[in-house]
Amino acid sequence: MFGAESPGTALAILNGLQTGLYVVDLGRHIVFWNDGAERITGLHRQEVIGRHCGEDLQMHCDTEGANVCGEDCPLAATLRDGKVREAELFVRHRRGHRVAIFLRSQAIHNERGEIIAAGASFELQSLLHRTDPMLVPADARCSLNERTGLPDHEFTIAYVQAKLKRFAGHNLPFAILRIELDGLADLLARHGVDAAHAMLLPLANTLKNTLRPSDYLGVWGEYQFVAVMNSMSGASPEELAQRLRRIAATASIQWWGDRLAPAIRVETTTARTGDTMESLLERIHAGESEGPHQSPENLQSRAWQ
Repeated sequence: MFGAESPGTALAILNGLQTGLYVVDLGRHIVFWNDGAERITGLHRQEVIGRHCGEDLQMHCDTEGANVCGEDCPLAATLRDGKVREAELFVRHRRGHRVAIFLRSQAIHNERGEIIAAGASFELQSLLHRTDPMLVPADARCSLNERTGLPDHEFTIAYVQAKLKRFAGHNLPFAILRIELDGLADLLARHGVDAAHAMLLPLANTLKNTLRPSDYLGVWGEYQFVAVMNSMSGASPEELAQRLRRIAATASIQWWGDRLAPAIRVETTTARTGDTMESLLERIHAGESEGPHQSPENLQSRAWQ
């Protein structure tokens, strides 16, 4: 054949896979980390080999933002009972933002059938930011905001105008979510404007990776974003807003020895019959959330440690 039965060849094949793959021993120390794992997380193998998978590395969380790196870890559970597990999770990228992944854990046995390790394969979920080219006018110029890499304010305005036109002509409902960095005054006072600017890119990437493939995300203001919910099936705008709050809070950046995590405020509104750009903007800027009143802890400024 081609020598795939050689351990060295097999290891090279596993290392070169673009699917993320890592292995932990019985103590949950990482003993293998392939190229795909590096690509997806930004973490190099020399940074993770030998470290406990529950350390402040990947910091897996579920779709509700709950940390699963303790006893709820799929790998930890597989080490205990040998059962295969699958989960939709978010992993923290080396740059601080959250990335949506699909993970599958499986036990590794010795010749006597005893569990000696566990492996996890993971790959990116298809939560990529997309814009419908048929929706935006051909003469609309899409320039990207330099701090976030997202469509800028002018293009976002054009996108929302096109959505309103389609809503008026074809009654295709949509919702708007206005997202802003919460606790901004506290962040600026404690860490300065450079820290606030540094927070924008991981926050933008986390929001983009949390939204659905059909949704749109663009810049609204210096510390604000607008998401357009193009499909009203499934989760409600308020449920999506709550999910964005939870996942965004698990992103972070390192800033002069401190780890800073963003808190966001999200207001929602849906397109109404007779809406104009002016009426929609008025509701967005007024912060007239159409969902149930959010509890103070959800909207409260987070202390920037």
